[in-house]
Amino acid sequence: MLHRAVRVLALSNVIIAQGDAFAVADEWKGIVARGALRAPEMVGLSARLLAPSGRAVLGLSRQATPPERTRELMGIAEALGLSPELVEVPGEILDGPAWLLIMRASG
Repeated sequence: MLHRAVRVLALSNVIIAQGDAFAVADEWKGIVARGALRAPEMVGLSARLLAPSGRAVLGLSRQATPPERTRELMGIAEALGLSPELVEVPGEILDGPAWLLIMRASG
């Protein structure tokens, strides 16, 4: 799916890395995750992997309302030095609503 998105959007500056995320030691300007790990683990991993001013996007839910754990996840992100933002993707874009947690690293 990511390969298709990169191709369709003609993104020449994107690297798709697949593998054990806990084995990665690089810093990244952007991270996108959906269902790869439990949400709290992904927030912690994002704090470790994001380059200064980098952003991580975590897919949270495809429900009409944000998940109950959203406040907890935002608190974890803030405690780890990230600036979290909850974003609703309108239903007409993805054939139904979606909620994303976007986390920005300081710097």
